[in-house]
Amino acid sequence: MSTKTPDHNGPDLEEFFAAARANAPEPPADFLTRIAADAGAEIDRREAMSSGGGTVLGRLLGAFRRHGVEAGGLAAATLAGLWIGIAPPSGVEAPLAALWGDEAETSAALVDPVSAYDLAFLGD
Repeated sequence: MSTKTPDHNGPDLEEFFAAARANAPEPPADFLTRIAADAGAEIDRREAMSSGGGTVLGRLLGAFRRHGVEAGGLAAATLAGLWIGIAPPSGVEAPLAALWGDEAETSAALVDPVSAYDLAFLGD
């Protein structure tokens, strides 16, 4: 619903909108048929994938075979995160020593990286 202002000098757009609603374009029938066929094929493909592997492990291994590059990247990122978490680099100890003093060398491996937001609330 439009409200008109007293200083309205342009054409009334409601007439144009009414004309557009009266002559609404319809998509061609062959286009709608192609969309329905495409949707049916996608449904069949997804049903075949969901019932294919049998067990969860079989489906997981099948996904790793189909998406090997992505799985390799995920595995590399996981191992890198685990390595940094277990043996933090030497660059981490200097900022911790500045924040917490001398005990930072012994507690560097105990720092939770998720709680970096909480470091802002630590006092002197």
